[in-house]
Amino acid sequence: MDGITVVGSAQTGPQALSAVLRHRPDVLVLDPHDAGMNTIRDVVRAAPDTAVLVVSTLDDDTSIRTAVQAGARGYLVKGTEKSEHRARDPWHGRR
Repeated sequence: MDGITVVGSAQTGPQALSAVLRHRPDVLVLDPHDAGMNTIRDVVRAAPDTAVLVVSTLDDDTSIRTAVQAGARGYLVKGTEKSEHRARDPWHGRR
């Protein structure tokens, strides 16, 4: 894809953080099932210019809220059809 360069990959949270610190990407695409929700917080603290995009099979409000509160700037659910993509408010009007 034009304009997108993959600069690294990791299988664990510590590996992801190390790769972010080494490569300083614009965006980290992260599955918290593999890396853990704490990795979001660690990346946001260590590299605040790197946006964290969560891609997960978890589509419950608690998982989404936890990721956003940890600092994720986006959350996509794996396996959804394009027609199913929708905006969600995991706070139901509360923050």
